[in-house]
Formats: sequence, structure tokens, C-alpha cells
Amino acid sequence: GGLFKLPSSGDSVLSKAYVRKGGELKMTGGTFSFKNPKNCWAGDAIRTSDGSAVNLSGTARLEIESGTTATHLFGGGVTTFAGSSSIGGASLSGIEMNPPDAGCSGVVRVVEHAAWFPRGESKRPVFLNIGTSAGRPMYMELSSDAASWLSQSLRIGEGKGTGELTVSAGSILLDYAGINIAGAYEQHGVLCTPTGFMKVTGGTVEVMGGTDFSGTIIGAGNTAATDANGNFLDNLFRGRLDISGDAYYKNTGNSQVVVGVGQAEAELNQSGGTLTVARTDLGGASIIGMAGAQGVWTMTGGTATLSGYLYVGGITTNELGRQVSGGDGDGRRYPAELGPNGTGKLALSGGTMTVAKDLVLSAEGLGTLELKPGANAL
Repeated sequence: GGLFKLPSSGDSVLSKAYVRKGGELKMTGGTFSFKNPKNCWAGDAIRTSDGSAVNLSGTARLEIESGTTATHLFGGGVTTFAGSSSIGGASLSGIEMNPPDAGCSGVVRVVEHAAWFPRGESKRPVFLNIGTSAGRPMYMELSSDAASWLSQSLRIGEGKGTGELTVSAGSILLDYAGINIAGAYEQHGVLCTPTGFMKVTGGTVEVMGGTDFSGTIIGAGNTAATDANGNFLDNLFRGRLDISGDAYYKNTGNSQVVVGVGQAEAELNQSGGTLTVARTDLGGASIIGMAGAQGVWTMTGGTATLSGYLYVGGITTNELGRQVSGGDGDGRRYPAELGPNGTGKLALSGGTMTVAKDLVLSAEGLGTLELKPGANAL
């Protein structure tokens, strides 16, 4: 048992915990409680450096309360949640995980029966960002058999950062905005070159999506930033999703699958497992390459079942039921300045893909369907 608190004080005085190089924070039980005051943006909770370690096991618990602000958590070194340990909290805004020091990387592992925001609890972060700093890769590995919330939305690689998430067991749920694998959030006027990689080899990932263009977005190049002279910056969003083994990756609710939008290069590779998209309306179509992006969906095994439409090589705004324009809202998702044309390729050499409604090639761009021996397209 036992309880250790870093309660902070007032609205803006922030208490922090640091684990420096060679140091270790070890918990085999009890609770470490941290509260981020409401006026501290992106404050550090437990911050780790290169060569440090945080180890939770047994029934150890990390409690985070961040109010309306984001919280920096972990970063460098190796953090492990093992046994039946867990992280949870109340009134959570968001969590950012990125190494604090140039040239270092960080790993967060959730193993055995540990839970990252247990599904039985109602609280989970509004967002989780993995890898937001230039040249500092951040890795997260989920191999626990527990059921976890993870967050309402997830960005793997943001800004100029590199992020990687591996799921090999258990069950995780994103119950609102979904996943951006290499994406940016309102990064107008800022050069963005993120790299994001998600690998699912086992367990279940459920993405529910939110309202309008959300779900599994790989290579979310949703910005058309310019420099002081009005010249477009050379943004490049590199995103990749791999599905294999006995993984079950399901898109439910409003979730759709988009492989590349805007200034992006995106890949979806499936060699096993099951991928499903439940959405049936045209506005929730699965898309490969749109608004200037290059997208490739490669299937060598497993099954993919799309209950709606599949567009390869762009999709028109009328079909989406919304406008491609600058400004707020959808304009952040597919800026008109990037041009409408996308390049998409669907390559099948194994497995079975079923599309319940229409398959459309080159609706607004260049689309290619490549079928090889061993593939089944229904």
C-alpha cells in the first residue's frame, strides 16, 4: 500500500518528478499521485532522461489529474508497467510522450496484465501523442492481456517527431477521434515532417471515430503551411500501418480508413489478421491517396471487409459531402492549396478483400488496382 502525492498548488505552481540518467523509480505496490494545475500548459509529471528507468509491478498505480491542460509523461529511457499495475486518472486532457534530450529515445512497455487506463474505469486522456520532438523517436509497446482505453484520440508522430506503437495482445479502444499515424494538429505556418508507424500483430484494436473525417488516418498531411513570402513549405507526413498474425483491427461507429491525405506518403500493409470497416455511407468511404497524397494499400494475407465504398486515387468533394477549402474545420484536413489529385494503389497478392458497395479508381487523381495470383477480391 502507501500513497505518494505531488499535488502542486494553486492554479499555476507545478510540482514535478524527474528520473535522471542512471536513476530508477521502482514501485511494486501503492499509488503515485500527480496533479497538474489548470493553468499549466504541457507540464511535466514524471519526466525521464536517457538511461533512466521507471518500473511498476504488482498492483502499483500511477494516478494523473491534468484538468484542462496537457501533461508530459516519461520520455527517455525505459518505462515498464508489469504485473497488474496500471495508470489512470481523472479530469484528463491529454498526454504527450517524447524524449526530452536531443539524440535520445524512449520506450514505454505495458506487459503481462498491466493496463493503460483500464477499460473498467470511465476516465481516459482526451488525446495521446507519441513522438513530437525532432530527431527523438518515441516507442510504445502494448503486449498486456488487459483491456485498455488508451485514449479518445491518438497521434503517432507529430510535428517533426517520430513515433511508433506496437500492439501484440489484449484489447485497446479509441472511442472518439481515432488515430492519426503521422499527423499534425493545427500546425499552420510550421514545417511538419513527422513519421509514424503502427504495428498490430495480435490482440484487438477498435477505432470508433468521431464526427466528420476521423478514424484510421495514415499520413494525415492536414496542413498547407507557407513561409513569410507565401511559399509552401515542404511538409511531408510519412505514415505506415502493418497488420499481421491474428490481429483484429476494427473500425466501428463513424471511423473510416484513409491511406494518405495532403502532403503525405502513406502505407497500409496487411499480411494476416482481420481488418473491418463498419461504416456504409459515401461520406465515410475508405480512401487510398487523396488531396495530393501518395497512398499504397498492400495485402498479402488475412481478410479485409469494407461495408461501404473504396476509392483508389482521390475522391471528389461532392462525394464526400463537404468542401475542400482553407480555414477551420475540414480545411485543416484537406487544404485546397494542395490540389485535389491523389495517387493511390491497391495491390493484392494474397488474402481476401470484400467491398460491399462500389470500388472507384481515379475519381480525382490516379488510381491503380493490381491483382496477383493468390488474391481474392470480392
